[in-house]
Amino acid sequence: MDAAPNKSWLGLPRAGAWALLAGLLAFRIFYGMSLEWRQPDEVQIYLLGLKFFTTHAWPYFGPDVIHTDNQIAGALQSLLVGLPLFVWENPAAPLVFLNLLSFGGLVWFARRLHRRWPIVPGWMLAAWLLTSPWTLNISTHTYNPSYLLVFSLLFFVGFLEQVPAFALNDLPRPVPYALMGFALVCIQQLHLSWPLLLPFLGVALVLVVRQRRPLPLAFGAFLAGAAVPALLLVPTVQAYGFASLVEALHNNSRNVNGVNLAAFPSIAARVTSLAAFEIAGFIGGDGKERWALLREVPWTIPFAAALGVIGLVQPLLLVAAFFGPKRWRERMDARLPRRALAVLLVATVALVGAAFAFTTRPPLTRNFYIMAPAIWLAGYAAFFSALDGPRMRRAAAALLFGSVVLHAGIALVHFDAVPFRDVPVRDKIATVQRAIDARDYHLLGERRAASRY
Repeated sequence: MDAAPNKSWLGLPRAGAWALLAGLLAFRIFYGMSLEWRQPDEVQIYLLGLKFFTTHAWPYFGPDVIHTDNQIAGALQSLLVGLPLFVWENPAAPLVFLNLLSFGGLVWFARRLHRRWPIVPGWMLAAWLLTSPWTLNISTHTYNPSYLLVFSLLFFVGFLEQVPAFALNDLPRPVPYALMGFALVCIQQLHLSWPLLLPFLGVALVLVVRQRRPLPLAFGAFLAGAAVPALLLVPTVQAYGFASLVEALHNNSRNVNGVNLAAFPSIAARVTSLAAFEIAGFIGGDGKERWALLREVPWTIPFAAALGVIGLVQPLLLVAAFFGPKRWRERMDARLPRRALAVLLVATVALVGAAFAFTTRPPLTRNFYIMAPAIWLAGYAAFFSALDGPRMRRAAAALLFGSVVLHAGIALVHFDAVPFRDVPVRDKIATVQRAIDARDYHLLGERRAASRY
C-alpha cells in the first residue's frame, strides 16, 4: 500500500514523520547513554574499541567468554567501537554509531513489514519496534549483544525473501543470499549465538532447490557477502591458526545440559517475551530494587504497573492468536499468512530450546536475542490485528507513550544515580573523556588478565 502523496509510509505528513523519527532516535541515544559502563562486561566491550583507538594495535580477538576463559575470534567488535572514536573523539561516539545502525535497521524492517502487511499506520509499527524494552535496553548502548540487532535484521530480511508467504520480492535475486552471508559472519565475531541461524540457512537452501532457483547464484552471492567480514578473521588465523575460530564455541558445547533441557517452558516464555513489554528485569534484579528505583521517579509508577501487567499477558495473547480458540484465531487480519507465521513461531521456540540443551551457556534472553526479528513478525501479526478500532489504537498509542515515559524516568535515575545503583553516568563520561584525550585506555580500566587483546 503506497502512502498518500503528501504523507510518508508512516501515515503522517512528511514533516511530522521526520520529526517523529528524529525524536525517537534522540530518545534512544539519550536512553542508551544512561546505560553505558554500568556492568563489567560492558566496560570490557568499550575497552576493546578504546584500546584499538589509543594503541592502534590490531585486535585479533573480540568479546570475552568469561566462564570458559575464551575469546571470540575476529576484529569486528573492536572496530565497531573504536573506529567512531577516530571520527569524533567523544565518549558517546561508539554509542551514536551503534544507535544509527540499530535505528536504521529497525526502521527498514518496519518499512518492509508495513509494505507487506499494512494492517496499522506505519508510525505505530515503527514506534513499537523502536520503543520496545528489548530494543531499548539491548540495542542502544555499547555491549556486544547490542550490535547483534542490525545484523540479525539483515539476515532475517534475506531469509524471509526466500519464503513465498513472507517475500516482498523487491530485492535483486542475489542480494538476499549476500545479506545472509554477510550477517552470519558478522554475528560470528560478536556472539556465540550464531549457530541458531544455521537451520534457517538450511531451510533457505531447501527452498532454493524446491523453487528451481540457480544454486550457483545462491552459493556465490552467499559467499560474496560472507567474504567481506571474513577478511577481518584472516589476521587471527595467521597468528593463531584455524582452531582459534571455533575454540570458544567448542568450549561452550556439551552432550546434554539437563538443566537447560528441563527449563524449556521457561525458555519458551522468554522467547515469546521478545515481542512483549517485558520491563521488570530492566528496572531491577528484585522487587526491592525495582521499588527503590521507581520511588526516585514516582511519576513513572503508573506506567510501570500498566506495562508490567501487559508484558506478562502479551506472550499468552501471542500464543492464543495462533493456537487458541477459533474466535481468537479469526481476529488475525486475513491478509496475514497465519499458518506460515505459526510454523515460524513454533520452529523458533523449538530451535532455541533444542540449542540450549547442548550448551553450557545459560538460557538468558540476550543469548538468543538474534531470534528477535522472527518473534516480532509473529507479534506484529498477533497484536496489531487486534487493533481493529479507534479505541484500541488509542490504547496502543497510550502504551507506546507510557514506554517512553517509563524509560525516560529510568534514564534520569541512571544519569543522576542513587546510592543503591551506581556512580552517576556523568562521572563515567568524564573518566572516558580523559582516557580519550590522554590516549590511555588504562584510565577507564584494564582488559581481563587472560585476554589476548
